[in-house]
Amino acid sequence: MSIVTTPFMQQAAVVSKGVGLPSLPIAEYPGVPMTDGPEAVARKVEALLPQIIAGLAGARDVARAARWRRSRSTSTNIYGATACP
Repeated sequence: MSIVTTPFMQQAAVVSKGVGLPSLPIAEYPGVPMTDGPEAVARKVEALLPQIIAGLAGARDVARAARWRRSRSTSTNIYGATACP
């Protein structure tokens, strides 16, 4: 899960693919927090919470699915024996 400001959303998508995490959940902070006052930051962060929760829940579900697939995948060697990776 990553939180990225609006100007860097495209870069975040490219970088996440580049580091092998193409489905990394990214929540967008609208605008730039350095130019927002304390009240605006608080309001925008509160508005981000649904994206963050969905991203974390989705990341957990993706990781769980990957573990399940690894535990179920098998391969057969040249002797016909089955092994789990």
